[in-house]
Amino acid sequence: MLVAVIPFMAGIVLFDLVAIPVWALWGGFLLCLLVAAVGLRSSASNLYIVAALVLFGGVVASLRGFHPQVPAGEKTYLVVEIEDNPVNRKGFAVTPARVVKYECNGTMRDADERVNLYLDTLVKADFGTRIEALGRVIPFPEKFGAYGRLMSRRGFGGTLFLRADDVLKVENTEKRSLHIVAVERLSRLGLSGDEAATIVAMAVGDRRGMTPELREAYARAGASHILAVSGLHVGIVFMMFNLMLVWMSFVHRGHVVRAVLVVVPIWIYAAICGFSPSVVRAAVMFSVLQGAVITSSRYVSLNVLSATAFAMLVYRPDQLFDISFQLSFIAVIAILIWGIPLMRMLRTRRWWIDAFTATMVVGMVSSIATMPLVAHTFGVVSIVGVLLNPIVIICAYIIVILAVVWIAAPFAPLAVVCESLLSGVGAGLNFVVEGVAAWRWSAVDISLPAWAVWLIYGVAIAITVAVRNTETKKTVNLSL
Repeated sequence: MLVAVIPFMAGIVLFDLVAIPVWALWGGFLLCLLVAAVGLRSSASNLYIVAALVLFGGVVASLRGFHPQVPAGEKTYLVVEIEDNPVNRKGFAVTPARVVKYECNGTMRDADERVNLYLDTLVKADFGTRIEALGRVIPFPEKFGAYGRLMSRRGFGGTLFLRADDVLKVENTEKRSLHIVAVERLSRLGLSGDEAATIVAMAVGDRRGMTPELREAYARAGASHILAVSGLHVGIVFMMFNLMLVWMSFVHRGHVVRAVLVVVPIWIYAAICGFSPSVVRAAVMFSVLQGAVITSSRYVSLNVLSATAFAMLVYRPDQLFDISFQLSFIAVIAILIWGIPLMRMLRTRRWWIDAFTATMVVGMVSSIATMPLVAHTFGVVSIVGVLLNPIVIICAYIIVILAVVWIAAPFAPLAVVCESLLSGVGAGLNFVVEGVAAWRWSAVDISLPAWAVWLIYGVAIAITVAVRNTETKKTVNLSL
């Protein structure tokens, strides 16, 4: 799958830059497959298969990529559905929303276009509310640069401002998502301030409550990755439920039932976190791991990761240009290729030493691997992030486990324990992060150009291939 996903991604990038009719891409794709099938035993057939994958990437980018539907900048009749609970900012309730219908030339048309909605606070609305209004979707201005392109890749057509006079009808529904339920249950604990924002971000991936200053502190301390729910968080849930069901291994075929049951909370947790790309990737990989346990098959992590990327890009090819998607996969690839062998080399007979070593190795490898892309995108590289990682990861374990327990069982006797522990850990983590970020040399402001990023990753790939292809020659002593 790694061999297949590389030309497929190249096709998405290529035909995002070069516009070719879909029928021509389909024709080229089918022709290449036909030629490859006819000459299946020839070496040239591999080239045609690669060309077919490149063209298939172009087909997917043309059909599944984001294309604005609502006329930009024109005031028209819109039907909008709110996708999250709004957050009050400067007199507006801000939330992502989706335009599901719009009027064009006197005709109502269906749509599926996301917008950043700024709604007058006089209009009472929450998740699932449907609003009919007169408004205009304003595209992201060119001065937004990379941010505007990123939002477009995520399916956002622009910004929609709605004052109370613009709203024609508000239809409140009882629609609720697991993500909203989880956020509401965490809010019952009575947490407040920055610690509440940190805990909600780390537990369910909702970072809207974090102040810009707190986000900047986590970025400079090299700990911002902990705020984006990813493989680490899913792995904590995976480990937690595996330990809870360990007793089933002593029952006949219990390991099979245990493997199936653990998959369920993984995907429930993915739904709680809003099915972000990093969470979906991790959930798929852990699900395949459990499938390998059931079937006693070999679990090839890099192959599964490539297959997951392929499937996710077929569904939404624009994810390839999303920084969270890129950072997530680069970090995991580095851990699989470099991190796991390093952990094996450093393994001892003491589990607590191995656990600490693994934490350090994972943090170091993922930080180094993502450093060029972080420097290019955000213009800052953390120096102390690797040293801070063990503390951050230990706090993540405590916060995720306690949050999941409370969300699953919001009983009054647990409230005091969960509230005091979460508040203490969240406040302590913020104190350490803000203190480290205040150091003069905690981070270096550096912005790498795109060509430098490509060069660094190219050299890294070349070194990796060279090292993996170098085998130690074995010697056999034949002396009697």
